[in-house]
Amino acid sequence: QGFISVQPRELQRELTMHGSRVQYVQAQQLLGRGPPPQDKTDMSKVVIDGDMGPRLYKNNGKFEYVKNWKSMSSSLKEVTLLQIAKKNQIAKDLFEQKAKERVEKVEDKKVEASLVELSMEWADEYKADLNSVLNRMRKQMEGRMLTREAPKLTLEQALDLQSALIDNFASQVFKRRLASIVKEYAANESRLRSERHELVSGVYAKVLPVYGFESTYQGVYDMQQVFSKSAWAGDNGVKKNKARIDYLLFGVGEAPAEAEEEEEEE
Repeated sequence: QGFISVQPRELQRELTMHGSRVQYVQAQQLLGRGPPPQDKTDMSKVVIDGDMGPRLYKNNGKFEYVKNWKSMSSSLKEVTLLQIAKKNQIAKDLFEQKAKERVEKVEDKKVEASLVELSMEWADEYKADLNSVLNRMRKQMEGRMLTREAPKLTLEQALDLQSALIDNFASQVFKRRLASIVKEYAANESRLRSERHELVSGVYAKVLPVYGFESTYQGVYDMQQVFSKSAWAGDNGVKKNKARIDYLLFGVGEAPAEAEEEEEEE
């Protein structure tokens, strides 16, 4: 069906004469109270290479030319330019987003590299601190009976627990926070150890209760006892996961093969 161009005033007069006020209001809403919104597409960034025509950019940053540009009428060229401007803006946004993601991946690699480069001395100090805490716990436990036994884990549960720890320690959030702590408190060794212990303990406190351990140093101690005394303690999967955890926390030793594959995929 075709549309007849009618001025709002004429339409109002005609509809009022027929007593159709409601129809007039509806028609007025359809016609609108002002001119249609103007297209705000930025045309200034469209590059035209003479007779070759305007550049139509792709998502990879490359471009191509529109076919038959030279033979187009002026009105068709105007429409084509508007379409190209819109498409170029979309392609530009996508390209910039991909570039931003690449930069973030590079930053993640730098963070991971900084962790790997931490000195062996730092790793030894961390282990010494943990051993000191565990030794104090052992002395406190001497001469008293344990109110309950540590949870017993199957091999499958042990591997699941280790996987949960690995997922947390390997996360970019944890890595960034650890790198930030090392950088911020490099000149304050006691504060550095405190913040570092708090960060790592937070992961244990979140994971261990799921498998029946306490969310304290007692839970960490109990877990280590279970992993050292259980029948599956020598399982290759358990050993491999332990090596992965040591690598993530201390940045020492060789990264397990699957860890390298994950890094390549990132």
